[in-house]
Amino acid sequence: MKKKLAVLLGAGSLAMAVLCGCGATTESVVDKMFDQDAKSFTMTMDMDIDVSAGMSGVSIPVQLSGTVEAEVDNNDEDAPASHVSLDAKASAMGSSQKVKTESYLITEDDQITSYVKDPDSGDWSYTTAEVQENPLDKKSRDKIIDEVKDVFKTAELQKKTEKKEGEDCYVLKLSTTFDSFEGVIDVIWDAMDEEVTEAASEAGVDKKAIVKYLGYFNVDATIYASKKNGYMVAMDMDFAESDTDGLLKQVNKDFGSMLSGFGVDLSTVSFEISALSVNAVLSDWDDSEVSVPKDVKNNATNIGDIGNILDGDGMINDGGDDYDDDDDTLDGDGYDNNDGDDDTDTDTTTTSSSSLKTNADGSVPLYDYYDNYVADVNAMKGYDLEMDWSSNSYLAYRDDNWSYYSVGTSNWSNWGDVVEKGESSSDGDVDIYMYEDSDYTYVLADLGILYDGKPVYAAAKGTYDEDEKSFNNGQYYIVFEYSAGWCEVSLDSQKAEEWEWSDFEDAFDQIFE
Repeated sequence: MKKKLAVLLGAGSLAMAVLCGCGATTESVVDKMFDQDAKSFTMTMDMDIDVSAGMSGVSIPVQLSGTVEAEVDNNDEDAPASHVSLDAKASAMGSSQKVKTESYLITEDDQITSYVKDPDSGDWSYTTAEVQENPLDKKSRDKIIDEVKDVFKTAELQKKTEKKEGEDCYVLKLSTTFDSFEGVIDVIWDAMDEEVTEAASEAGVDKKAIVKYLGYFNVDATIYASKKNGYMVAMDMDFAESDTDGLLKQVNKDFGSMLSGFGVDLSTVSFEISALSVNAVLSDWDDSEVSVPKDVKNNATNIGDIGNILDGDGMINDGGDDYDDDDDTLDGDGYDNNDGDDDTDTDTTTTSSSSLKTNADGSVPLYDYYDNYVADVNAMKGYDLEMDWSSNSYLAYRDDNWSYYSVGTSNWSNWGDVVEKGESSSDGDVDIYMYEDSDYTYVLADLGILYDGKPVYAAAKGTYDEDEKSFNNGQYYIVFEYSAGWCEVSLDSQKAEEWEWSDFEDAFDQIFE
């Protein structure tokens, strides 16, 4: 059973794999999956994260996309090993950075050795630590598996098989909130040190509170299992429908008074998920072995105890101080990257508001976070570009009254869902599409304008009042599709909720003339 738990946790704790045969049920599928006694596997995982975080009406987009490749080797359960490679690109606060690194985790003679490749220099380093006793005994581990199985058994087994990665697969679809794993939380909480749980409870974060907060997180999962041998072939998970607004309101209700004493007003904080998905492909079940290459072992630097790699103020030790070796000043992010300037390391791709280029006509080129050109963007009448809030892939504009709108990109698929799945109607010459999910109503109105051959829409999102034919707390946009996703103008909603179709058309003409 220990091997089964290692495989489950190695696949991401929520790795949902199934197998069924003729006349199979969801229950038999789940039971069959957990009967697999795999000792190793390889996983390739693609991530796509697009979120916006803000305060007091100012929202900052954060994007992360990339691929993680992992090999998990538990052939010797007393000496587990793993190899992980990361190739990703992150964009936030006006900067974008590519990260490419890898690591090994090896267990030998009751010691864990971690080898990590520096993403900038390519140099390897390693640290060692004693193997700690697992706080979860065999009975607890078995209980966790039983609790997870109970959740998986709420999935829906699809009638037809599908081909995935060249294999004939059975398919399970599961949609649940994370509080359904309450039984797992119970086991883990009870296994924790009593001093830790008491301190957490005194701070208001007891077991009950954790389950309550987890209830705001939703996962829609599609699991593909080999009809031939029962191993998981692929798993797609989407977390975009999580109720972040509800979570913030609940946290504000529970801790708002306390945090206000520190000058934090949670009612002004916003967090919106445009896309958050993970697509994993699993292979080489019982056929993966992990070992550290000789050149990595021979060239890795032992950085020793963690205390020896930090300077007095907690920054990375470069041999004596935290200052740039060339100009004796701190780099822009507070770390010494030894490149002679106050920016990020020259080996990375970085853009910032200071690097924004303006065309001769005053417009600004907009790119997405894959560095694809999208459009030339102008300021609407009465608004000016806010450089401190802007980047190559996110342009913010404000007027003298601090009303603002922004132009950015997203690969969020729901705008496409509105057209493809929504109910259609018309308002004179304007075609309208309405689509509802568990949280919001989305509306698109085709303005009869094309940008690069694609329709331009007036868009709205919010809680729709059927009687009043209007939105409560609505958000308003102008959107159109481009090659890699959607270009999205996030409008000043207090103004836009009063607009006619012609006002959206006029705004589009000003911004994208």
